Amino acid sequence: MANTEVKKLREKYKDKMGKSKKNKSFGGILTLLVIVIVIGAIWGYFKFMYEAPESKELRMQIWKLEEVFREEVTRWEENAIASNELMKIHEGIEELYLFSSTKINPKDITDIRRKYNTVKVEFENVQLDLPKTKVVPEELDALREELEIYIQETKKPSKEEKEALDKASNLLAEATKKLEDSKTIEDLNAVFEDLQEIKSHLTIFTTKLQIKEREWVEEKSRYDGNVIDFEKTATTLKNWIECFSKINKLWEELKKEMETSKLFTAKTFNLKNLADFKKANDAVDKRFDEIFKTVEKFAKTGEKIDLPCEAAKTAIAETTGPKPKPIVVAPELISDTFKPGFVSKSILDGSAQVIFEVVIDEQGNISDPKITQSSGNPEVDKAAEQHIYSYKFVPGKDEDGKPGKCLSPGIPVMIIGQ
Repeated sequence: MANTEVKKLREKYKDKMGKSKKNKSFGGILTLLVIVIVIGAIWGYFKFMYEAPESKELRMQIWKLEEVFREEVTRWEENAIASNELMKIHEGIEELYLFSSTKINPKDITDIRRKYNTVKVEFENVQLDLPKTKVVPEELDALREELEIYIQETKKPSKEEKEALDKASNLLAEATKKLEDSKTIEDLNAVFEDLQEIKSHLTIFTTKLQIKEREWVEEKSRYDGNVIDFEKTATTLKNWIECFSKINKLWEELKKEMETSKLFTAKTFNLKNLADFKKANDAVDKRFDEIFKTVEKFAKTGEKIDLPCEAAKTAIAETTGPKPKPIVVAPELISDTFKPGFVSKSILDGSAQVIFEVVIDEQGNISDPKITQSSGNPEVDKAAEQHIYSYKFVPGKDEDGKPGKCLSPGIPVMIIGQ
């Protein structure tokens, strides 16, 4: 009986122990499985998120290239030829951008970098050619105008001159037709070659052109001298101008004529408007003479003032002195001082140009700079205005060879971001 009870207890114990071992074994497997899953998840996460520095750098370079490409497309969207040239590499840019939209696999870096370098070089070459889409038409228009002027100016052409004009005219007509049909940079290059040939036929007129250009420079120098006279006269004859209606009227007319002359100084040399420039300067000189003669008359005769002005009650005959001699030799910029200015890259990414009108004194120093063509960026304009004082000139000279003060328009200042 006792043995039977003991046997039952032993069987019962064995049964519990077996279940316990099974439960422990199952729990261990479950724990191990969870650990493996967690480790796998962590490994997968880091494998997905982590990117090698080389891969990341390449991806950023591709993004930058695609951004610059989009800017160029926007910039040239109204230019059919430029847009066509950009579209030739659009597919390569797009393919690279798709590659870089996700993490670049290390094994693909070499192949993608090779494609990136190829597309980048193609893009840079296209960028070099894009300005031709503007330059070639502009140069064609300039040559057309130049040819018309030569035809008008050459009243009795020699046999050689007539032959040159005929050849240039025929080539110009052909180049115009080619430009109208142009669809690619290669087409523009063909037009450009025609333009060079046209120029070669017009070299026979170079001497005449140089003579006219010197006249243009002289007229600009005369204008500069007139501006200085204008400033000195304004100071010297202030009371007379304010107090005598006749002088005041002459003065207002003079200022209008000065503005007319100023319009020409902003232009580049052109045979067509040289005569008008001379005419405008002659009108300014004539008005100066009228003013001085009128003031001298009032000073000598002692005529009464005809406008209220307390200051004019005092005789100021000494105000009517000789008119300063105009500058006939324009100032020359000393090349060693013609250097670009620099600003932070946060202000300017690239370069920009600002054009000034300045006064150049007898020592060749600059004063009173005035912006005539802004960069569009106030901070860049300010930096250019500060930098222009570093420019130095050989001063302009009057007819006696003496240095003089004059106004000089069209002085460029280049600013670079770094």
